[in-house]
Amino acid sequence: MEQVKGKFSVILPYYNGSKYIQETLVSILAQTYNNFELLLIDDGSPSKIDSDFLVSLVKSINDDRIKYNRKNNGGLSDTRNYGIEKSEGEYIAFIDQDDLWGKDKLLLQAAVFNANKNVNFICTDANIIGEKSEEMRIGEKWGFKDGVILNPLNKLFKGNFVACSSVAFRKSIIADVGYSNRAFVVIPDYEYFFRFAEKMDFYFIAKSLLSYRLHEGNTTKQLFRGACEEISVLFDRRPRKIINSINLSVHFLRCYSLIFRLWLNKIII
Repeated sequence: MEQVKGKFSVILPYYNGSKYIQETLVSILAQTYNNFELLLIDDGSPSKIDSDFLVSLVKSINDDRIKYNRKNNGGLSDTRNYGIEKSEGEYIAFIDQDDLWGKDKLLLQAAVFNANKNVNFICTDANIIGEKSEEMRIGEKWGFKDGVILNPLNKLFKGNFVACSSVAFRKSIIADVGYSNRAFVVIPDYEYFFRFAEKMDFYFIAKSLLSYRLHEGNTTKQLFRGACEEISVLFDRRPRKIINSINLSVHFLRCYSLIFRLWLNKIII
């Protein structure tokens, strides 16, 4: 692979996340592509044990690429936006506090950006780890291969195919798509990716460069709010093609069905 260039700003929100954060940091710092800064942002963790643990961990690692910040609690979108505003890199990459990157993740994305000046948004395939471990096989399920995903907006009407911690995009496009919407608490990624898809095609790397940690402990309240937020995202969109209208309607019904089941369980229990 020819020499690639361009600095990444890796944005890592932290909130009472001492259980997995060390593994996550190791996976980031082990990248074969070294031209990045890591904006590690404590979003006002209320647990002193967790916040102190993070400070001690950063000191023990002693890597100049890590830029530690602590801010008042504002949620995931607020923290990512905070990181973008402080970033100095040409590219932005998100990662959650309990996910892991493959060692070549940034290298392969930098190579795509370097070779394709019109590519602004890259996502990759992923694995699931945790209580349930398996390949997500995003490419296989959605029919993606290495290369450009034409009309990703059409696909998003069916559902979110983008693993957030796999994403990298050019910072310059923030001027067109804006920042993450703070009103979305459970699924801010889905709404944000819709705005990217309304402006550009996506590029897919058909390699599992992310290990996404699946938690089985989502509360009924979180699932309920997530479904409501998903409906809100879809309600604000107006498909231009009949097939997209059908996909949107099916997705709507799926969300409403989940809300109904959760509400019914609440009444019965």
